[in-house]
Amino acid sequence: RYHFTNRPANRHTLHWSRKLSWIEGLIRDFKSGGFQLDQTRLQHTSKLNRLLLVMTTATLWFVAIASRLVKQGQRPQLDNNAQRTHTYFQLGWSWLKKKARLLQPIPFEYL
Repeated sequence: RYHFTNRPANRHTLHWSRKLSWIEGLIRDFKSGGFQLDQTRLQHTSKLNRLLLVMTTATLWFVAIASRLVKQGQRPQLDNNAQRTHTYFQLGWSWLKKKARLLQPIPFEYL
């Protein structure tokens, strides 16, 4: 995998680049890739803060689910793309939607 940047080529830059890709993925998940935050039209800060708290909690849960599934070797069932374009958020969310669609229970360890 190649990284292109105008920063010096060192470990710090590589570390920052990896963090940046997670941050960009999270923003996409909050907006067009999952929660549609940009379409809420909320104007009150307190309401937006509460929504962000719920979204953050759900995001942590989705990422935890995806992490467990990836460690169990189930990623090919969730993300059949060799380039791995889905974030962990999207993997966890897809898994939960699939369970709901098939009317299957969510195992206790995922709650």
